[in-house]
Amino acid sequence: MDTLFFHCYDTALGTCALAWGGQGIVGSQLPEESAVATRDRMRVRFPAAREVLAFEQLPLPVQQARAGVQALLAGEPRDLLEVELDERGVPEFNRQVHALTRRIAVGQTLTYGEVASRLGQPGAARAVGRAEGSNPFAPIVPCHRVMGAGVWVRVFQPMAASRRNCACWPSRHAPLASRSASRRRCSAEP
Repeated sequence: MDTLFFHCYDTALGTCALAWGGQGIVGSQLPEESAVATRDRMRVRFPAAREVLAFEQLPLPVQQARAGVQALLAGEPRDLLEVELDERGVPEFNRQVHALTRRIAVGQTLTYGEVASRLGQPGAARAVGRAEGSNPFAPIVPCHRVMGAGVWVRVFQPMAASRRNCACWPSRHAPLASRSASRRRCSAEP
């Protein structure tokens, strides 16, 4: 098993964190209610990981991942595809969902059913929802771009609980013009 590390850092939305080992990012954390809570969450998720405090001590790929997340959460249209993920502990179906989700263009969304269909498993919408709901890499894997097929989409609430806390969350108050469209414009993304 690789030695794991984690690093907490400030973003436009609060303190985020990354965890990594020798083969890439093993997890990311959106802001909790405080920097202390984010750090505590990382200690629970990655109990064997050692914290790295100084930016200069981070491996270059982790510095780049941090900069990409900071830019995304500051409102820059970023896809973060260059960030290498270590998904060895992630079930194969979830990996497929993550790979497809990462390719959804900034400003676009898909439904769980559309993701399932694109994976060749049209009856797996609930499984896609579970995979997105357990995404250990938000916002690197932009699970906020995949939603249920209801008429209303959810609103982004800054500094809310970690999974709901994403800079590009669509608006609850904006009805979707067409539920049959396979790609929709996310009103909160640039």
